[in-house]
Amino acid sequence: MRSLYELDGHVATITYNRPDALNAVNGAMRRGLNDAFSRFRDDEDAWIAIVTGAGRAFCAGGDLRDGAGAIGEFAGTFWEKPTVNFVRERLGDSSSP
Repeated sequence: MRSLYELDGHVATITYNRPDALNAVNGAMRRGLNDAFSRFRDDEDAWIAIVTGAGRAFCAGGDLRDGAGAIGEFAGTFWEKPTVNFVRERLGDSSSP
């Protein structure tokens, strides 16, 4: 598993878990992180999330060896959605991207 989700009381911990690659995000890790963030969003007992990295690095960024898999294939993953919604709010744009 390339990302971990743990709940202790009301505190969720989401861990980037690819220390052998300095937690660089590849397609499998991105899908795992999307699942972990969705779980946090939907978990009524989770009030706060701590995001951390296993090993000696938090995250080295996108794994360039994985091509487009590291950045996602469509708008709406946890990477894009907050930015799109923020821009729409600030610009007053209600249209779809």
